[in-house]
Amino acid sequence: VLGSGPDAGPAFDLRLDDPLLAGQLTLVAGSATLALLPAGGATISEAGGVIRVTAPVMLPGEVLRFTYQARVEPTVVAGTTLPN
Repeated sequence: VLGSGPDAGPAFDLRLDDPLLAGQLTLVAGSATLALLPAGGATISEAGGVIRVTAPVMLPGEVLRFTYQARVEPTVVAGTTLPN
């Protein structure tokens, strides 16, 4: 959620990168989706193990939500913590 309050204003040219852990997680093809969009729209893409969400503008109080699924590589040892 973009901030709110008396001094809040729009945010422009937003870009959020969420890198997957190289060698440990692989994006499930077609699973990256935008669940909630700001009025100005947004896009989601994946390349090189990075999920990227961009939005031209978000107004105070707007929400952007995205989801994706990642597969744990078989070489990951059981019990390994995979932070995200």
